[in-house]
Amino acid sequence: MFQPEFWVAFIIVLVITLFVLTGGADLGAGVWAWGTIGSHKKSQREIILKALEPIWGANHLWLIAAAVLFLAAFPKAFSAVTFALRIPIIIMVTGIAFRGIAFVFLNYRKNSKGADLAWSSVFALSSLVTPFAMGTIVGSVFSGNIRVESLKGEVFTDFVSPWFSFFPLSVGMLALFLFSFLGATYLVFETPEPHLKKGFRLKAIFSGLLLGWMTLVCFSFSEGGAYGIKPAQVEKIWPVVYFFISSFAAIGALMSLIIKRDKTGRFLAWAQTILIIVGWAISQYPHLIVPDLTLANAAAPPSLLIPLLVIAGLGLSVLFPAFFYLYWVSKGSQLSLRKNSDSQKP
Repeated sequence: MFQPEFWVAFIIVLVITLFVLTGGADLGAGVWAWGTIGSHKKSQREIILKALEPIWGANHLWLIAAAVLFLAAFPKAFSAVTFALRIPIIIMVTGIAFRGIAFVFLNYRKNSKGADLAWSSVFALSSLVTPFAMGTIVGSVFSGNIRVESLKGEVFTDFVSPWFSFFPLSVGMLALFLFSFLGATYLVFETPEPHLKKGFRLKAIFSGLLLGWMTLVCFSFSEGGAYGIKPAQVEKIWPVVYFFISSFAAIGALMSLIIKRDKTGRFLAWAQTILIIVGWAISQYPHLIVPDLTLANAAAPPSLLIPLLVIAGLGLSVLFPAFFYLYWVSKGSQLSLRKNSDSQKP
């Protein structure tokens, strides 16, 4: 039977995945810009800013698309999330805004060393805070701390306790390490200078190890911090298989970085990221806000969902080729310049 709410949720997960692979990696790259003053660190910062320059603003379109679809398709759940999680949402939006301001001052203005240090710190701090807030929001929705009356959508919890607990904050750290790992992995691939590439490679390996550790922490504490998630996972065989597949992608990404197989490492980092997001979506299904709101009882009427699906399909059919062309023009030219510089070296 055709369920429009399921397919809208599927598109939202797809759009979130695209944001993490693009905008999430940009946020992660910004984390490594902390205090980049000095010849070596300034060169690293210049690599980061050059990598982000063509696409840093466009990637947020995926986040906006996910929020708009969530609001239109599941207004009851959207209202509950924005009410109960107003503090991490405000932190996330503020981080995005300050990150953009700092990027403009770093990339398009000539500043003194003191101003450079200040703006690079603001850029790195906002790049660090934003993914942490995003992950905390996801962990709060997953945790069962937000209690909602399913008919009217009235929220029974305050706006601090749903997110200020161990499990949501752990998921926030997981998101931070995931974004940092993606950003460093991309920078390894895009950096032409060997000494700078080595630095980003070490950052990618370090953040990848932290990501693996935090994944185990979140899973270990999911029984007490998430609403019955861990028992539901371990009682079936497919989550075990899924865990081994995602572990293989994670270990493969780290090993590829260690042996300097950068393209393979980037591909496996993509795979690891997609598996993490899809695993989260499958574990949460059919809930939107665990345990009270599901896809069925929080969805808008089919008379709205079906046109929304059509509009979303038409929009994605335009956005996909537009983003592909943007990346092909911006990143293709950068990578071709890198290959030419590499070929000219003795």
